[in-house]
Amino acid sequence: MSKKRYLILGAGGQLGSEWVKQLMLRDADFVATDYPETDITKPEHIHLKFRDHQFDVVVNCAAYTAVDKAEDEPEISDKINFHAVQSLAEICKKEQAILIHYSTDYVFSGKAGDENRYPDGYTEDAPINPVNAYGLSKWKGEDAIRSVGCNHQILRISWLCGPIGNNFMKTMIRLGKERDELNVVNDQIGSPTFTSDVVDANLRLLELEAEGTFHVTCQGKMSWYDFAVKTLEKAGVNVKINPITSDQFPMKAPRPYFSKLNTNKFETITNGITYSVDAGIEHFLDEISS
Repeated sequence: MSKKRYLILGAGGQLGSEWVKQLMLRDADFVATDYPETDITKPEHIHLKFRDHQFDVVVNCAAYTAVDKAEDEPEISDKINFHAVQSLAEICKKEQAILIHYSTDYVFSGKAGDENRYPDGYTEDAPINPVNAYGLSKWKGEDAIRSVGCNHQILRISWLCGPIGNNFMKTMIRLGKERDELNVVNDQIGSPTFTSDVVDANLRLLELEAEGTFHVTCQGKMSWYDFAVKTLEKAGVNVKINPITSDQFPMKAPRPYFSKLNTNKFETITNGITYSVDAGIEHFLDEISS
């Protein structure tokens, strides 16, 4: 890997902590920072980092991710996921740094009928139509990066899971040990993404000097119910899991029924690199047990 200096924003979260781990393993040159030391909504905080160091790559792992709360406070979601990202892109353009940023499957409509239209998942250029305030804020952020015109990699990911922080897998394992049975929705279709795969994907794209928007997620598609069953089987947690419909588990923010992301663009540019759900689950379980 060519020598670059990285600035990791949001270093304490799922993705940020994975970046720190992977860069340490590679003996890379990086500065890791998190809120409140570095608040991405305050451009002066970013300017201070560049005053002290010259960075080649800025990795933005900071985000507003409270999907349901965003319905009641869209202005806060926009402040972090849109306005702060636009400012960050402007700084990266001025400093000639590459901006790595993350978006979501929620920028698409998620209509059940789209599975027939996009059987292999939404392509990067599929029509945008966010189903909730969070998805809209993430779309505004990625669109701002492209409008500013800084060098960038935008990765759209879905169902993110990693060993640090809270996520679906950790919740299922915890509840599976506490309860006699679980109810998990079976009519929302997508695919998980693991933090280790995301960082691997970004590093490969950097080596290839690739820019633009890419979808990165595991191969295949499944429901949250399928994901729960596979996770708990591999974790050795014996609990009854009942498939239910989304109507039986109402949430404040609408969720997409179909949100599989098509990864052909990434696979083509990396000469066939793919990521596996089974391998991701096994790596995740090894990480949380070590």
